[in-house]
Amino acid sequence: DRPGPILAALMLRLPATPTWADVTDDITPQTIGALLIRHSSSLHLFAAPTYPPAEDFSPEKFSKVSKTIGGLFEDVVINCSSSLDNITRASLHRADKVIVVLAPEITAVQATISSLTFLRQTLNIPPEKICIVLNQTSPNLSLPAASIEKALGRTIDISLPFESRHTSAVALGTPLAFGATGRLRNGSVAGGC
Repeated sequence: DRPGPILAALMLRLPATPTWADVTDDITPQTIGALLIRHSSSLHLFAAPTYPPAEDFSPEKFSKVSKTIGGLFEDVVINCSSSLDNITRASLHRADKVIVVLAPEITAVQATISSLTFLRQTLNIPPEKICIVLNQTSPNLSLPAASIEKALGRTIDISLPFESRHTSAVALGTPLAFGATGRLRNGSVAGGC
């Protein structure tokens, strides 16, 4: 999660503090663990500050923090900024998978084509590291998946179906993938990375 609206904390109904802006130079599993916010689903969030911090989060500091978090968890998801700053670039290079999410809309497809080109040609991210996720944001598919795949020149790896309960899930702070039981549901998406 990056500076600006604290969407991850909001969607999970978690407090917005502490944040990664609270990281000191003492980067250990204990100090980083103390800054993580735990959700009832066992997900841990390293929240973004509500405003840009006074001191920049250097790529070196990010590298130490990401290595520390990687040692604490089997899976780590970094919700990168849409701006390709040094931290975002470092995140993309360090990632095992780069997940690119798009809606079935013409502007989203065009932006994704540009992003994929940048990832491959400028950052040298190999295509096998990139996972394309189609997020159906409305009940009516405005562009068919086959048309999107043709425009992208590759297949869609995961297709997230439209879910009418999304708004209530956000209001309750319960990720849809966990359902009412708090346990991860199987078969909620088609495909895989």
